[in-house]
Amino acid sequence: MANDEQQAGNDARETELKLGLRAEDVEPLRTRLDRLATSRRDRIDSTYYDTPDLRLARARAALRLRRIGTGARVHWVQTIKTEGEGGDSALSTRGEWEAALPGAALDLSRFAGAPLSRIFGADAAAEGLRAMFRTVFVRTIWDVSAYGAHIEVALDIGEIRAGSRRAPILEAELELRSGSPAALTALALDLAGATRRRKRADLRLMPYGDSKAARGYRLAMGMTAAPIPASRAISDAGRIHSRDGVDAVCRKLVGAALGVVLADAEGASVSDDPEYVHQARVALRRMRAAVEILADTSAGRPAEQGLSRSQVREMRRWARRFGAARDWDVFCSETLPDLCTYGRDAAAGTTVGIAEAGTSGPWPGLIRRARGKCEAARDRLRAQIAGPAFAQWALELLHWIAAPPRDSAPLQMVAPAAVGRLLRRFVRRGGRFARLSDGERHKLRIAAKHLRYALEAAHAAFPKNAVRDTMHALERFQDAAGRDVDVTVARDVVARLTRSAAVRTQARKWGRTRRRDATRQAAHWLRRLSDPPIGPRS
Repeated sequence: MANDEQQAGNDARETELKLGLRAEDVEPLRTRLDRLATSRRDRIDSTYYDTPDLRLARARAALRLRRIGTGARVHWVQTIKTEGEGGDSALSTRGEWEAALPGAALDLSRFAGAPLSRIFGADAAAEGLRAMFRTVFVRTIWDVSAYGAHIEVALDIGEIRAGSRRAPILEAELELRSGSPAALTALALDLAGATRRRKRADLRLMPYGDSKAARGYRLAMGMTAAPIPASRAISDAGRIHSRDGVDAVCRKLVGAALGVVLADAEGASVSDDPEYVHQARVALRRMRAAVEILADTSAGRPAEQGLSRSQVREMRRWARRFGAARDWDVFCSETLPDLCTYGRDAAAGTTVGIAEAGTSGPWPGLIRRARGKCEAARDRLRAQIAGPAFAQWALELLHWIAAPPRDSAPLQMVAPAAVGRLLRRFVRRGGRFARLSDGERHKLRIAAKHLRYALEAAHAAFPKNAVRDTMHALERFQDAAGRDVDVTVARDVVARLTRSAAVRTQARKWGRTRRRDATRQAAHWLRRLSDPPIGPRS
């Protein structure tokens, strides 16, 4: 055990694709897999261990003791897994060490090559380990040869158990035994029904990054998954160098952003917390910026980097769908409270909340109708996420990400020219912000977001201080312009939701005040960008 760090370079790696299933898709999936290979079935009962201070969980590792089979066919296997390439992505490569055991007792000395001393310290002992939770499921396995690869497909049906708490397991795992990782996504698309002949999937095989261990820890601690901030898409992309090819950078960034979108979409499907939709929408915008702005200028179009026009269109379509739900969230949680209480707090000498302000006159009806629209938009998005189309779009993006990157110009050659050109154009358009129409102001705000995300994605190609200052000015302009756009949206929404002259009058007064303040702030930050400090990294 003392030399396990020295042996860590000899670790085993597993590359797998995890897919969530609907109950109605299980039997059709079995049928399709049975056409490809003969299956075998086992009952699996796994206990996961950790120290009282959760050293394994904090190290993004999982240790389990697995009982496989029943009766005389029982055998025991202990496994430790560590996070690797792809992090919590649906398509990931992780460290995995396994050892067969004679019985139901851990023996860490059998983990040759596993980085145990990094996790447990110099002692690397198992005395402090305790059982955290169990997973009990029936696993059906097919060994499939497809797309020049050998793939083990496992269908797991059962549950996670932590004390009296239970959570269902209904998923498939495609593990690469040999061949290219792109074979995993190609096979998943075939199994979903998205073949060349049919094109549209009829099974919802949803890629997701949550492992059984991650779900088990949350269940054991009585926690739910929190919204993942879209900013994590940059850190999850890993190290990006200015010498990296643009195509490789795009694949990294799109893959990391897709992981955020999928995790937050799952949260939005079961939770009313508006932050899930918000962060998924921002991650989609970051994804689009990486694809559309960081395209190699010699190729001219993102489609020529291997991402088809239909895939780019789908990316925009899903951004609009998340955006429609987010717009109603913003109106109900931010704009409407401000509008309802406008002028009343000053008159009363105290802050008046929406609950108090909306209890009389025309306000209760307006609030009720707005919340109804918000709930309907959220339900519509949930229905769209729950269908096969969303899963198919994600699988097709993963398939593109998994393919080897194409030869392309390095980031340091492409990004300064592309981002610099967009920044100068943005500043020219923004110079007359006060005179722009509502539609033009909205487009300028979107351009600021797009530019900020592109600059963040390509930060390795620019001086650090220049990126920080420009990003700050763009973000502050975006906030001010957003408040200006909220006025336009509120005016249109109020006109649709109420005929009350009192409400419409208050909306006009509120709008004039908020627009005046927002215009002044936006102009200030545009002046800070009048001499763009962006230049290539020396």
